[in-house]
Amino acid sequence: LFEMCEKISGIGWNYNVQTRADAVNEETLLKMKAAGFSNLAFGSESFNDEILEDVVMKRQTSKIVLEGALLARKLGLDPILTFIAGLPGESKESMLRTVRILRQSGFTEATFFPLVVFRGTPLYDTFAEGKTQGEIEAARFDDYSEEYCYLSEDFPTKEALISWAGYLNSEIRKDIDGERVDDMAGSDVGHLLAG
Repeated sequence: LFEMCEKISGIGWNYNVQTRADAVNEETLLKMKAAGFSNLAFGSESFNDEILEDVVMKRQTSKIVLEGALLARKLGLDPILTFIAGLPGESKESMLRTVRILRQSGFTEATFFPLVVFRGTPLYDTFAEGKTQGEIEAARFDDYSEEYCYLSEDFPTKEALISWAGYLNSEIRKDIDGERVDDMAGSDVGHLLAG
């Protein structure tokens, strides 16, 4: 990575990248910034560690993701966190807790996407179990897609799931009492993730 950063640093372009929070540190982020990287997207998926471990199998904790994003912001990069609404086992309250953590940390550049599944995956098999072909087709993301919205008791229709993701996104982007908490990097974020 450092070699690549050195080679592209004089080009004068801005770059965006998606990465894992556990793959970055201060030295790496500073090299990336010097090379022209400006936005870093962290595929967070959830701030519920049980969901991260058991459903998403992320192999990193919410604390690591939050610390990585805060460090990137402290160093002048623009972190963007992405989440999935409707993961099996994650409650609406858990997703709202994620929104509260983001807001308390000063993040408004985060996005929830509705959970979609693809044929041939274990999650699709779980989604399709016990459903008729018509019910499965009703969950198709759109007429041209091979993605199916993951329906559940909380989200019995694709419209309900998509609407919920939109609601979470609007909650993230609300003003935080007119202020932003811009420099939490290096501080212990455990209190934000507790409870």
